[in-house]
Order: sequence, then C-alpha cells, then structure tokens
Amino acid sequence: MGLASDLFVSDGLTVFAFIQSHVRKHGVVPNLATIKTDTGIDIVDPAPEPLTYYAEKLFERKRLAVQADQARDLVDHLKNEDSKKVADSAKKLIVESNKWQFGKHVYGDPRQTIDDRVRRQIELEKLHGVIDGYPTPWPELDQVTRGIHNGEFWIIVAAKKTGKTWCLLLFFEKLLREHRRPLLVSMEMPTTSMERRLDAIYSTLDYREFREGTLGVDGIDKYIERMKALAKEEIFWTAGNGQIKTPADVELLARELNPGVILIDGVYLMQPSSGHWGSKYEKVSTVADEIQPMSLRLQKPILMTTQFNRKLKQGSLSGDSGMIGYAYELAQNADLALALYRDDDMKESKQMIVSIMEHREGEDFNMYVRWDLSEMNFDFIRQISTEELNGDDKASGGSASKVKF
Repeated sequence: MGLASDLFVSDGLTVFAFIQSHVRKHGVVPNLATIKTDTGIDIVDPAPEPLTYYAEKLFERKRLAVQADQARDLVDHLKNEDSKKVADSAKKLIVESNKWQFGKHVYGDPRQTIDDRVRRQIELEKLHGVIDGYPTPWPELDQVTRGIHNGEFWIIVAAKKTGKTWCLLLFFEKLLREHRRPLLVSMEMPTTSMERRLDAIYSTLDYREFREGTLGVDGIDKYIERMKALAKEEIFWTAGNGQIKTPADVELLARELNPGVILIDGVYLMQPSSGHWGSKYEKVSTVADEIQPMSLRLQKPILMTTQFNRKLKQGSLSGDSGMIGYAYELAQNADLALALYRDDDMKESKQMIVSIMEHREGEDFNMYVRWDLSEMNFDFIRQISTEELNGDDKASGGSASKVKF
C-alpha cells in the first residue's frame, strides 16, 4: 500500500492534498517555497532519516487508529453480550489493521535490488525449463504459465454444471500429491459431496459406481489403499459449514493454517468483509476487490471458480471476459482466467476444451482434454489454436463437430 490521504491528519493532510493537486496539474512535485506560499504551512528542511522511516511512522499511526476504532466496537459488543458481533469485530480488527501494514518494498529503489534480481534469474536458469510456480493438473498448461505463483489470483470460469468444481478439485489433488499443503474453501457444496469427489479422483475410481456404492470388492480394496496414502498428506478443507463467508474469514484461516495455495469454490457466493451492498454485482465486485490485495498480502496463490453469464449461448465453445457473470472485476483483477467449454457432443464423448481466456503474460493457450469421470481420466489430448477455435465457433453455439480434434 502506498501513501494515501488516510495516513495524514491536520496540516499534514492539507500539505499532502496540495502536493497531489499540484502533481496532477503540473506534473511535478512542488518545492518547499511553493507549498508554504499556497498553504501557509512551513515545511522543515529534509531530516537525515530516509523517507521510509517517516512513511513507516505514518503507517503505524494509522494502524493503531484503526485498531483503536475496532477495539471500541469490540468492547461495546462485549458489554452487550453479543457473541456473534464480538467475533465479527475481532476478525475485522485483525484484517483491517493488516491492511495498513507498512512494506518497505513500496518505496524501494530498483537499483538496490539488482543483485537480488540477478540471483533470482540465475536460479531460474538452473531449473532448465522446470516451472518455478505451483504445478497445475496439466504439464502443457505449466509450460505456458510456469505454474501458479505466490501473490497470483486465478479464476476458473464455465457455464453451470460444466465442471468448475471438478476442475478445481483436479488442481487441489495435484497440489496435495506434490505436498503443497492446499486449503480448499467450498461456498456451495456440502463437505460429504466434496470429499466423495476428491476420494474418487485420488483413487481413480468410477464416480458413478463410487456414488452408487457398486465398486465391488476390488474397488473397495483399491479405495482403502488409496485412503491410507491420502491420510499421510497435509491438507486443509472447509466446505458447506457456513462459517467461512467473507474474504476476511479466508485470510484469518490462511494466517492460522499457512497453506501453500488457497482454492475457493463459488466465489460469487461470498460476502464482503465489511460495509453494505445493494446488488449482486456490488457484492461480488467488492469481494473481487478484496481478494486481489489479500493474495498479495498473504503472498500465496488464490484459485477460484465462477460462472459465465447468459451472454454465453448454450453449447458455445469459446467466449470472452465480458461473458463472466456477476462482476467484471473478477476478470479485471485476475492474473489468469481459465475457461471450460463443451457441448452435448463433447459431453457424450467425455471431452472438454480448457482455454486461457485472460492472461497477464499475454499468451493464448487452448487445449482439448479428456473429461472421463468413469476412469478419472483428464489427460491432455492436443492443443487447439485460437484461430481454429474462434473461427469455427465464435461463441455462437457451434457444436464440437465443427472443431477438428
């Protein structure tokens, strides 16, 4: 977080507002004489301490003020014996004060970090093409993205009942196999449903048979064996309990558990951490605006699912970020948007198109994969060019037969 008017009071606020106005109007910072002439406020000569010393003091003053305000609310709720509001105030105290945590890197001089950047690049060269982020379920996707990196915010978007949750669980299962300590938060599905899906993926068992209880002796033996292996992994899970409702709840949980990656299923069902909202759009856009800085504060990747809106016609095999439902901030804030497409023919043949719809690195990538819940097979088949995909379908409801696989 950089310097902002919220950090200043009294004469300091007057001077800061004048400097901002002067820069916007003239493009340069005013000198001390100009500040005194226009504001009537004397500015002392520069002190020997660096700017970051005083910036840190400003942040600490603001942080203490925020903590004091939240603490007063908490005490009031304690006096009223309202346990729910006490808990909410305690969460808000921690999250709001963390927003004003000063980071010296905000004011860093790029020349002072040259050695660190050179060292990082040398370490990257030693990987010889191996990704430097957290792995995805598909090595082909890893080669384009270099994996999911700390501080990044990804979304998985698809039409209703297309496979968003399954896709998120594929990421989750890959991360736990790599011992990356993933945390999964489900906003809509109950724990038993999520556990059943994860168990089927991890055990590579037919999901229909798993759900119906028709695995047979061999299937049960395989399931028990795989669950013994799963029990050795370090994973975190919260689904369908109604306790995690806001980004602040997720941040507090992440600070307690310290997972490697955070995965959220159904972000459009979350509520803002504070304040009021009128429409569904306002609610989701506020949540999206909270999650991006949260990923940077935590320095952990966050991967979430959301839905296309009705602009994407049934059975379409391509789309764009303008078709993402609820709030455009989801795509605007995301470092990467991964879309899933399939029509009835592809559903019948157990196939899916996985496409990078938005990517800050700017590289397009579309792939054709298997989507077979009977064998838990989600293997890469082949890459599809954007021209081939858009040229045949153009989000107009084309069928899979139009795309040559």
